[in-house]
Amino acid sequence: MPGLQEVKEGQEVIRDHFAFSVEMKDLEASLQGLQEKEIEIPKDFFGKAPREPIVHMWMPSASIYFIDPNGHSLEFFNIFKR
Repeated sequence: MPGLQEVKEGQEVIRDHFAFSVEMKDLEASLQGLQEKEIEIPKDFFGKAPREPIVHMWMPSASIYFIDPNGHSLEFFNIFKR
């Protein structure tokens, strides 16, 4: 799914973003696993470290975002099934 983002002049932009579909149980376990490996997990919209996956109501899905050692933005996500 392509995404567009408006940025202000001079604002840093992450150009590479890769998302991986995972089972919900794996998504829930991924946050702790990433923290144990000291992988950078971006702060949420309120500047706090996430304690659980982010729920996207418009999709509907949940995600964990993180930065790999090369600076790429990565995402584990699960689309809710009905």
